[in-house]
Amino acid sequence: MPDPLPPSQRDTSLQQTTTGDRNQVIGQVLGGIVVYVSGGQAVFHSASTESDSSATKSATSDIGPNPYKGLMAFQETDGDRFFGREKQIAALWKKLRSLHETESAIRVLPIYGPSGSGKSSLARAGLIPELARHPIPGYDRARVAILVPGTHPLESLATVLARIVTQDLTPVAKTREFAGELQQVNGTGEYDGLRRIADVMPDIAIAPLIVLVDQFEEVYTLCEGKAERDSFIGNLLHAAGDRAKRVTVIVTLRSDFLGETQKHAVLNRLFSEQGYLVSAMAPEELRQAIAKPAELAGYPLDAATIDLLVKDTEGREGALPLLQFALTRIWEGLAEGKQPAETLKLIGGVGGALAGEAQRIYEKLSNAEQNIAHRIFLKLVQLGDVVKYTRRRTAIANLASSSETTDQVKRVIGRFAVPSIRLITLSKQADGETAEITHEALFDHWQLLQDWLENNRLFLVWQEHLRSAIRQWELCDRDPEALLRGKPLTEAEDWFQKQETDLSQIEQTYIQASLVEQTRLEAAENERQQREYDLLKKFVRTAKVRTRLALSATGLAIVALLAGGFAWYQQQQAEQAQRAFLLGIEPAKPELLKKLPEFLKEADRLRSTRKEENIQLALAYYRKILSDTFMLRQAIQSNPAQFQKQDDQTIKAVADNSKDRLIETIRQTRIPQLKKELENGDFGNINEQIASTNIEKRFTGSLQTTVKILMSSFGAKADLNSNGQIDNKEESEQMPCEILEDIENLWRKSTKEKCGWYGSTDKYLEPACSELNGRTLMTSVFVQPYSEIIKQLNTCPGRRKP
Repeated sequence: MPDPLPPSQRDTSLQQTTTGDRNQVIGQVLGGIVVYVSGGQAVFHSASTESDSSATKSATSDIGPNPYKGLMAFQETDGDRFFGREKQIAALWKKLRSLHETESAIRVLPIYGPSGSGKSSLARAGLIPELARHPIPGYDRARVAILVPGTHPLESLATVLARIVTQDLTPVAKTREFAGELQQVNGTGEYDGLRRIADVMPDIAIAPLIVLVDQFEEVYTLCEGKAERDSFIGNLLHAAGDRAKRVTVIVTLRSDFLGETQKHAVLNRLFSEQGYLVSAMAPEELRQAIAKPAELAGYPLDAATIDLLVKDTEGREGALPLLQFALTRIWEGLAEGKQPAETLKLIGGVGGALAGEAQRIYEKLSNAEQNIAHRIFLKLVQLGDVVKYTRRRTAIANLASSSETTDQVKRVIGRFAVPSIRLITLSKQADGETAEITHEALFDHWQLLQDWLENNRLFLVWQEHLRSAIRQWELCDRDPEALLRGKPLTEAEDWFQKQETDLSQIEQTYIQASLVEQTRLEAAENERQQREYDLLKKFVRTAKVRTRLALSATGLAIVALLAGGFAWYQQQQAEQAQRAFLLGIEPAKPELLKKLPEFLKEADRLRSTRKEENIQLALAYYRKILSDTFMLRQAIQSNPAQFQKQDDQTIKAVADNSKDRLIETIRQTRIPQLKKELENGDFGNINEQIASTNIEKRFTGSLQTTVKILMSSFGAKADLNSNGQIDNKEESEQMPCEILEDIENLWRKSTKEKCGWYGSTDKYLEPACSELNGRTLMTSVFVQPYSEIIKQLNTCPGRRKP
């Protein structure tokens, strides 16, 4: 391949010929390549073709359109003003050519680097136009499908494929058809939908399909369904590995999400062996990126300004969007007659421009609008485990609180989304308008936003869990079993009262539905207790009548009868007391400690009968004692004056005895069932569409028994709040290490050491464990979050490390 021509000598440029958002480009490209995104049309023209596009013209037309991008990534339309990356573009082209020339290669080219390193721009404005100038050897032309995964990556892929096939901007029926194809597996269990769709595209043999998945991290941050994530990745890998070479895949990924690719072994290997790390730009490359656009526009920047900008940017990770934003402001200053040095001083240099602009807009809002802005920005942020904050693309309709109108929200968003600033990006999707923060750089440089996020972090963390619960509820067709109960509902009600305006309509509906269901359950329980009480009163009245009628004739018999009735009455009272203990929550005070030894004795008595109903009751006692001793230990730490010195030792002794009895009971009565099922090869399956709270329907076979032993009243009942998760320390400590070790040993023995809590090299995946479809026992049995589970497993001495 010849060296790429400098931009000033390139014979093609890319021009957007229809209006639309940055995710909407579709069409024909002269010179050998067609680019499709989510709608619109983009065409490569010769350099002599005059553009009549108004989309790029600024209000300050005296010096022409602004040649700089601000916070926006360079697009396919920007190849003629994308400078400083010629070496990287050439390297990427060579890697792509090498993949095509290697028969056994999986044609996936991963491009990764830190946020703000220019990954998307390099792929879109660098590599794609380069493929137009220099097609892949052996092909005269190609078509490029560009997508951002979003919350439903399969739908995004189906949409762009449908547009290629139909040349229609809104191919609803074909999108639905393709989405169905992409979800199907073939006879060997592979997702081959993308390959099959590409095979029937016109002229596919001479015009192959290149799929560019930009912002691939959204597969992990926005896509909630594991099944959809797996099928999306499976389609890409299968099509890219097909020997017909009709599909090639390019992905861009933030490097802080590289660890997530370990969940897919093949993908992880491709990132390791074929990936391209976007390096920081050298001073001379920065100089080209800064100076060339202004030179071509006829208003070159002075050398001192260029030197200062290079100095401010060089060596700063993620500084490229800030540089472009500062350059945008400098160009606007030129249009107003200001010298670049004056503008740089006013905006506070490269680092200050972004934060200063955001703060300036915010301070010009009214008090009511500032409150709306505060809520909008919080809803446009995604909290993550890998990185602290990422962007969330959100429907504008979901940004309005119950006290606001959509029009009010739109007006505030519009202040931050004007073309000359664009701190927020607006897009039109099939289901309505969406908004997203244009670049993560805003998180790092706008102090007010940082303060909002830190001050509301507890609420945002809770809201993420709530959204996850709502998704499960909707997957289960709004089954009442998937509503909030117990402590999670109490927390939700508290947040509802504190921050109702920060909750979306669906979030408010879910909490209200949970409260209604709780009221219904409480009423049903009260009715049941009343029926028991009425039955007891009836028995006493009947006994009295019989006593009066037969006292003279059968006194001794009646005495015996009454004695029996009194014994039955005492038994009922005792059982009610037991239920009160097991269901109630007593204060963690010394009075509670005095009761626990007696309840431990009662549990031992019940266990000794070996009757199933008594075994379950005994397990409930042991668990309740462990829960109460946990609370007592916390109470001693927070208020030691309430307790005597020896109480701490008493609590430990009761807890240890209860834990030992619990372990022994589970080993004697539950583990044998699991052992039998595993020996019979009944490993079981998981129905991901069923909520994790519904163990009987979600799992079968040994998986179901394993979950029941750990999560339900059948065994350890670690899921104390019945939300289907282990999400706090108290719950994780309900799973004894001894039982965790017993379960793992049985699974490993029955799977020839392939399946355990962790994999051989990874906590989440174990490709060799075909019995669990390549997952570990941990990710098969539990749902996210895994942090507390991992902590508990790591405390167990017999744990096998990945």
